[in-house]
Amino acid sequence: MSKELSSEDMDLLRVAKEQLLKSPNRDENNVLAAIRTRQKRIFTAFNLFKGYWSGSHDAELGAVAVAIAELAPQQFEPELFVGVKFEADREHVSVINSCGHCLQWMKDYYPEVHCVTVQNDSTLVVSSVQELLIHGYDNNRGALA
Repeated sequence: MSKELSSEDMDLLRVAKEQLLKSPNRDENNVLAAIRTRQKRIFTAFNLFKGYWSGSHDAELGAVAVAIAELAPQQFEPELFVGVKFEADREHVSVINSCGHCLQWMKDYYPEVHCVTVQNDSTLVVSSVQELLIHGYDNNRGALA
């Protein structure tokens, strides 16, 4: 069940916004993801945007790569993801929900992780990846046709 953001969650959001505003190229690095680990460490990464379907990487996957490079795979225990993006004016920042592809690999590799999400009424909540991708792909589940 989704829950309100804690002060610790708001700190992660603040770090993400601050890092995004440091972007030297606001057209190609228009999204930033921040991860807080269970050990309370924060890792961030920009996306690399050259248009959809161009082979670009999403910010969430970049942040995981940064964290794993520093911590080693067996020590990486993500707790919460948040994504932030520039608005059209490239000056204002808002929270963005992770795409389906990112939610799927989060569910595959880190099924206990949570994400800051924007609800339909624009409120921010923390939701589990299981809640966000309830009918995601699962190679071990199927039904006879």
